[in-house]
Amino acid sequence: MRLLRAPRRGVGTINKIGKGAENTRVGGVGEKKAGFGGDKVGETLLAQGKITRSQLDEALSVQRHDGRQLGRILLSAGYVSPADLAMALAKKLRLEYVEVTERDVDRSVTAVAESKLLRKHNMLPLRLENGRLVVAMSDPTNFYAIEDLGMISGYPITPVVAVEDEIQRVFNRVYALGGDVTKMLEDAAGESPEGDFGVVELGEHTNAENAPVIRLVGSILQRAVGEGASDIHFEPRADGLTVRMRVDGVLRKIMRVPPKLQSGMLARLKILADLDIAERRLPQDGRFSVRLGTQKLDLRAAILPTVFGEKVVLRLLDTANVQADLGALGFDPQTLQEYEEVYTRPYGTVLVTGPTGSGKSTTLYATLEELNSPQKNIITVEDPVEYRMPGVNQVQVNPKVGLTFASGLRSILRADPDVVMIGEIRDRETAKTSVEAALTGHLVLATLSRCQHRPPRRSL
Repeated sequence: MRLLRAPRRGVGTINKIGKGAENTRVGGVGEKKAGFGGDKVGETLLAQGKITRSQLDEALSVQRHDGRQLGRILLSAGYVSPADLAMALAKKLRLEYVEVTERDVDRSVTAVAESKLLRKHNMLPLRLENGRLVVAMSDPTNFYAIEDLGMISGYPITPVVAVEDEIQRVFNRVYALGGDVTKMLEDAAGESPEGDFGVVELGEHTNAENAPVIRLVGSILQRAVGEGASDIHFEPRADGLTVRMRVDGVLRKIMRVPPKLQSGMLARLKILADLDIAERRLPQDGRFSVRLGTQKLDLRAAILPTVFGEKVVLRLLDTANVQADLGALGFDPQTLQEYEEVYTRPYGTVLVTGPTGSGKSTTLYATLEELNSPQKNIITVEDPVEYRMPGVNQVQVNPKVGLTFASGLRSILRADPDVVMIGEIRDRETAKTSVEAALTGHLVLATLSRCQHRPPRRSL
């Protein structure tokens, strides 16, 4: 953890903040926080050179009309980064600013309060220090949250400032597996499987005894979100169910579920995806959505029968956090400039290649966001439609009724498109049609999956 210290007054700082909280209540401001809403944060950012005077005046003018907190206005306008805002707030309140990671959390203090309360106020207990509970917060001026946690935990609170997204990411990792779920795994691991553990019993999910299985599935999903995983693999083995996650394109094993819980977990996943839990011989595909706090995720489920049972793969699609800014995807300036010269041409083909999870679709969606305008007819053909984009006509491939990439592309070319996006070029016919489309005055964007040792020209 990199720790940046601002001048502080120790315990007196908290007392002063607490006193300010009383004034806030008496004044009737209620939930409006001085830390983000006051112009002192703006002056701090101005003094640090993070914003200009004209940007500050513009934000103050907007604040007078819509009443939002000044920091939020500067953030939404793109004038400052979340880290800039957090450091300015820490300096103003004379608190510490921390870049929090999972290693900074002492697991012994995670049980001081219910995770629901901590998530509600975006708080993350870090450690006990000199008899005080150090807590990372994105908004330490939330005096009600500090008072609630102090009363529940029994410790005086020392807040430190951190970026909201960093707190949420570490929180999801730390609180992914609750103590009751961990105990359930340990107890089940000590028991031998009874009967054929590959059999899914109808109605099994309705038993009250399976509530821990529901919590286990939820915990795995929560951990996947915290790790930033793109896929979750539930793989049956002779000794139980192996759970792996793909993070940054690499599969990593995270746990082994005992055979006793295997059928219950698979049934739970099928129920979530609205699939037939009695069908174990054929592959199945489904889709469902989950909500984690304020974050909504779409998940695509694919089930494949294997010799030890059914393998389930979940693809996580975070529609709220799709990065639609090409400049924030990690391109170096020279490469980004060259890419902009290519995709802004009126016709041609842009191929984005790479292995699974490398960001091909994200790059194309960000490109479409740049191209999207009322003057252009943009049509996509995808399998599946991962992110729904306003103003873009998106077609879902459906091979069961004969709607493939190739047939869909042929139909799209008769619909007067300016820009065509192909989810993936998988066969010769699709490749041939996409090249013909580019030669006849259309801009074609497409992905092409490949291994690192196989050049895209050979793939084509």
